[in-house]
Amino acid sequence: MSKEIKNKCVNALYAGLKFGNYNNPEKNTVLKYELEYIISGKDSDKENLASVVEKIVSAKTGINMAYLITDKEKMEQVSAIAASVAIVTGLPFLEPVAKGVLITDCLPH
Repeated sequence: MSKEIKNKCVNALYAGLKFGNYNNPEKNTVLKYELEYIISGKDSDKENLASVVEKIVSAKTGINMAYLITDKEKMEQVSAIAASVAIVTGLPFLEPVAKGVLITDCLPH
């Protein structure tokens, strides 16, 4: 593990222990969600929380997509559904489009 990664891990651990956050808000500070502010730097708790949630969802979606495209059984299901869409509509060029939509939109958010 590189020194840079170690430093980031130590800093994240320290921040998690020392600063208020959504699960454990500070009471007598301008921002109750200090950890979310450190991550996002927005002007309000609401904006910081929304930004952090968006970052988490984006990361999770990417990880889920990477898993999905490596799962042969799931990809066979996606391909079958996409082919069905193309057949039902009579538009064979829609098959890859439908497949892309299924892969990206059917992931848990």
